[in-house]
Order: sequence, then C-alpha cells, then structure tokens
Amino acid sequence: MLKLVRLEEKYRPQLEEMMEEWKASGENIIPQAIDKADYRDFDDYLESLEIKEATDQLVTDTTLFCLDTEENRFVGAVNIRHQLNDYLLRAGGHIGDGVRPSKRGKGIGTEMVALTLEECRRLGIRRVLMCCSQDNIPSARTIQKNGGVLENEVEENGRIMQRYWIDLMTRSEKARRFFEEGYNCSQSVVLAFEDLFDMDRDTLLRLASPFGGGLGRLRQTCGCVSGMAMAAGALYGYSDPKAREEKADLYALIQQLAAEFEKENGSINCRQLLSSLMGVPPEQVDAAPQPEARTPEYYKKRPCAALAASAAGILERKLERKG
Repeated sequence: MLKLVRLEEKYRPQLEEMMEEWKASGENIIPQAIDKADYRDFDDYLESLEIKEATDQLVTDTTLFCLDTEENRFVGAVNIRHQLNDYLLRAGGHIGDGVRPSKRGKGIGTEMVALTLEECRRLGIRRVLMCCSQDNIPSARTIQKNGGVLENEVEENGRIMQRYWIDLMTRSEKARRFFEEGYNCSQSVVLAFEDLFDMDRDTLLRLASPFGGGLGRLRQTCGCVSGMAMAAGALYGYSDPKAREEKADLYALIQQLAAEFEKENGSINCRQLLSSLMGVPPEQVDAAPQPEARTPEYYKKRPCAALAASAAGILERKLERKG
C-alpha cells in the first residue's frame, strides 16, 4: 500500500536509502525540490523542502514522499505548487513527481499521482496542470490514466513539452461554474456531465438551450431540473418505442430526481423558486423573452448558480449509488 507522508526524523533512514540509490544511478532526481540540499544534513534538508512564502520567482509548495507501507521504503516523491507563475503555467505545472529507479514500471507512478491529486483537492486546487516532455511516454501515460487532457504542446529550452489539465471539480462545482460563465441553467447542468456523453459540446448546448428560464423563460419547470432530466436521459434513457419497462424505469428515475430537488430547494417550478429565493411576489418574476444582462448584480440576486449545483449534485450522487 502506498501513502504520501511529510518528511520527519523517523523517515530519515528511508530518505537516505532512496537518495543514495538515485545518486548512484547518475540520473537527475525528480522532483527537483528533493534535491536542493544535502539530504545527509537532515535539519537543513528539511528546511529546504518547502517554500512557505511566495515571491516574484517562487510559489508556495508542498513536498511529500511516497511510502510503501509494506516494505517501509520510500518509492518516490512529489512536489505540489499551490499556484502557477508564468513559467509553471507554460511548462511546469502544479505537480512534479518522480519514482526511484528500481521501482519503475510497476504502476507506482500512476498510483502516486492519484494520491497527489487527492492532496491537491484538499489544498483547494480544482484544475491541475501537469506537464511532461513529449518523449517521456511513461509520464504521459501516468497523467492520462489520472484524467489528464492534453491542451497543447510548447517548446521550452529546446524541448517539446506537453501540457495536460486534470479537472478535480465535482459535477456540482462544474455546474455552478458553467452558470457563472454565462450558460443558462439547463446548459450548466448538462455540461457538468458532458464527459459521459458521446456528443459534441455544440450539439449538447443547442439541445439544452431552450430549457433555460423554466422553458424559454416561461418560468415553468426549472431549467436546472430539465438539464438534470436531459443528462439522466442520455445516461439511462431508451430509444425503442416499445420498451415499456425501460420507459417506466426512466420515468421513475426522473420522478426520484425531481423529488430530491424539490426536497432540497422547495419546488421544481422556476417561478416559485425565484419568488421564494429572491423575496418577490410570483407576479413580479420577470418572464419576458429577453434575458437579463449577466452583471455582478445579477449573480448576487439570482439563486440559479446554486440551483444548478444542487441539480448536478443530485444526479452525481445517483450515479455513485448506481456504481
């Protein structure tokens, strides 16, 4: 079993054993954060591991060592940069990681990065950038296995670097973010699940677009509920017109999702939700076709971002229960 640990005096033998092997191999030690000072001067080495205050050139970071608990040996290390400066955004990324020479090719790197991503989540880093050289195929595979999506390639110091993004946000957080980016309520919920659909984003957005504002701003069924139903249909729906059991199962699922949304928010009706949450009479809820400008004041008074997050969270939990 692997786990990430902070360096303490009790791990001094494990540190020395790993570093001696790495030094003897003649390879560069990665991440560089564990090779900035002489590991034999333990107190000085410990002090060198992390940057606690950011400067123009350096960002705050966390350095952790990967312990194989069965062997009681260090098998690698990771360095997490809490922020990205210009260089890190271009070709460095949030994570530097390395597996000691004798432990490579055993899947340790993939598992170690997965543990590191959990640490990133705890640190509040929701989108993680990881970079590797174009010719470093094992590193690229490790990143891809952990959800890395290649954005582009850049040249840095004569090398071609690949830039991968890993999204750590929950689907609830994604739905909120999409609404705050300007998508309507239905689109925001559907987009939170787009990676599960075999459909391009443009088509997905077009299909969801009429359901905003309670169906074309008619203020009827909340667009967040419609988006949740659309996503559920894409995942669990049927296409055979004679599929009576499948139809019944889907309708039962939609009713369950709607009931959970109503329990969380008080209604599934757009007008009622806005009336209640904005503190205005139902007849004062704007139903004109023209949407309001997305100003800071709009986001302050509208509950829709929270409702989108609620709908996505309900469906996300349903997916987890279904396995």
